[in-house]
Formats: sequence, C-alpha cells, structure tokens
Amino acid sequence: MRALKISEDLRPLSDMKAKPNDVVTQARESGRPVVLTRYGKGVAVLMSVESYEELQVSSARLRLIAALREAEKAIEEGDVYEQKDMTDLFGRLEEEG
Repeated sequence: MRALKISEDLRPLSDMKAKPNDVVTQARESGRPVVLTRYGKGVAVLMSVESYEELQVSSARLRLIAALREAEKAIEEGDVYEQKDMTDLFGRLEEEG
C-alpha cells in the first residue's frame, strides 16, 4: 500500500453519497487509502481490496517477527524446555481433556 498523501487523499464523507464511484476509483487506482472526513476530522478510511490484503500480509509478518524476537529472547534467558518435557505435558493434557 502506498503512503497517504494528505493533500490528495482527504475527502468529505458527503462524497460517498454524491460521488461514490469517484472515491472508490481514487482508492483503487492510487493504491492509497482515502480518508473520509466529517467536519474536518477523519471518520473512516476506504482502501482497495488489494491494499487491504497487502496490509493483512504485512501485519501478519510483523506479528511473526515479534514472536520470533520474543522466542529468541526466551532462549537467551534460558527459558526453554526440552522436547521430552513438552511431549509429556501435552500427553497428560490430552489424557485429562
């Protein structure tokens, strides 16, 4: 998704009623989100499906990176378990559940 251009990508909410096709076309063709405003304040964001999907992928990647960093930190701090211990724990949980 391309970066928002404040000078181009702010539109009054009334444009969604008066000219919805223009707003959707802008979001789709620019690849940038369109910020809908009411009384000069942002109230909603419209983006193309492609941009939304890209955002979802980027978000998932960031969560994965954060989880990997957390795991690396745990390993550095010695907060680890042997596979046998985990297998035993999960075996007991399955028997109980």
